[in-house]
Amino acid sequence: LLRRLQQQLAGRGRKLTLTGRCDPAARERWLNRARIAVCPLRMPHDFAGMRVLLGMACGALVVGEQCDGTAAFRAGEHFAMAPADQLADRIAYYLDHEEERRSLARRGHRFVTEALTLADAVGKMLAADTSRAPA
Repeated sequence: LLRRLQQQLAGRGRKLTLTGRCDPAARERWLNRARIAVCPLRMPHDFAGMRVLLGMACGALVVGEQCDGTAAFRAGEHFAMAPADQLADRIAYYLDHEEERRSLARRGHRFVTEALTLADAVGKMLAADTSRAPA
């Protein structure tokens, strides 16, 4: 999928850099420089939550394959999603519409750095209604 996507984008004059496996510091450097981070599914039922979170935290617009169950992340609000055969179109769109790309990337970044925090999660657990909890 990534090689095909790389070829499709090259045909449009766009470059997709494939990094493969790398150490966390190198991954962070790549993501901090990326305008868009592509997040393909490894299996049909996969949701790459950690990969999406890392891309957003580094300020890249995450574009992933269409999938269900994206948990707290909302497509169109925090990241972009498209069927595999439309990923090149979606990526090209955001590269051609820089302000939309930046806006969506900023919303994703704000979400993971301000709303999706450990303090927020613990606060929600502590504030939860415990009257129905088993004894």
